[in-house]
Amino acid sequence: MLKKLLVIFSLLTICINVQAQEYVLWSDDFEDDDSLATRNVGWLYLPEDLGIKDVLIYQKAGELFMRQGYYELFPGLGIGVGIIETNGTPAVLWDNPDSTKKLILKNDYTYPNQVLSFNIRFDRWRNLGETSSFFSVHSRLKLTDAQDSIPLSDATKEPCYVLAFWPIQGKIVCAKYDSTEFAAIFPDRMWNKFAEVKYKFELDVNYRAKFYLNEGDVKVKVWEGAPEDEPATWLIEANDPEPYVKGTFTAFAIIGPQPEPGMGEQIYLDDIKMEGWQPTNVENQHLSRPPQAFQLGQNYPNPFNPNTRINFTLAEKKLVKLTIYNINGQFVRNLINSELPAGSHTISWDGRDLRNQTVPGGIYFYQLNDGNRTESRRMIFLK
Repeated sequence: MLKKLLVIFSLLTICINVQAQEYVLWSDDFEDDDSLATRNVGWLYLPEDLGIKDVLIYQKAGELFMRQGYYELFPGLGIGVGIIETNGTPAVLWDNPDSTKKLILKNDYTYPNQVLSFNIRFDRWRNLGETSSFFSVHSRLKLTDAQDSIPLSDATKEPCYVLAFWPIQGKIVCAKYDSTEFAAIFPDRMWNKFAEVKYKFELDVNYRAKFYLNEGDVKVKVWEGAPEDEPATWLIEANDPEPYVKGTFTAFAIIGPQPEPGMGEQIYLDDIKMEGWQPTNVENQHLSRPPQAFQLGQNYPNPFNPNTRINFTLAEKKLVKLTIYNINGQFVRNLINSELPAGSHTISWDGRDLRNQTVPGGIYFYQLNDGNRTESRRMIFLK
């Protein structure tokens, strides 16, 4: 009798947690000990064979640091650049490119309809007047070449939406550019600007930003301080009558005049979070699944201690299993083994095994199975 009551209670808890709105697709607070930022969220750096030199990017003390280098493809123009990107892939394993490639090509970590939030701090910025460098976020970037050993998106070739900050000039621009090569580098000549507003930036101050894209609706908030200080109104609200929703990569970049070696502009990024929801009726044929199809989301927070939440979506009413395994593939615990309705669901795990004992710290995998399909994700339990 007690067992039946516990099962009923679990089902009621799951039903209460059904969500019909946006949810976290991936996030990174850079709190793990991986200086290359390849775990939790797998960040990709553009390789030197594309001509980018003297860039410095590393994760330290709960932040991601990036120093601008230069583009040697433009020796006469003197272009400085630094860039890092992801589609939310849980990990980039440089010593296992085949595994990493499979994760990236699954491409189910980001939907085109999204809310991207992040923290940025400008650490060093040269005062170059009208030619000053800018920081930019490039969203809905498309995969450039699926045949690459580590596939990524080249922001200098792929069309996207862009949010850009000019710290010295004190302005914010929201725009879109097409597939003209190197359009990302020339905002005045090659960007279709939706809005430009004045905003006073200072060095060594934490700013929060929220970049909202829903088909053709584009919104932006920027504020100083913590997430709870978020203003009620949007700083920018615009609409693109011809929305572009095909890409799923997101890039952060510093672009501007070429610096002296080791003297490029510097930023710190933190608390990056991508929330999303299923697309509706605009150019969603590129997705491998229809809206509300079978999907397992990345747990949040990750790494975690002691609790984390796991989101998943079912296309139809199904008997599903959600199971935890350790890094050796050994069974840890079933979180769900029951029939659930179609839609989005959330369940929590408190880091305990089948015997209600707290598991050791380390890497774990959670697997969702509906009898026909199986998806797995990695998570990190910190102790």
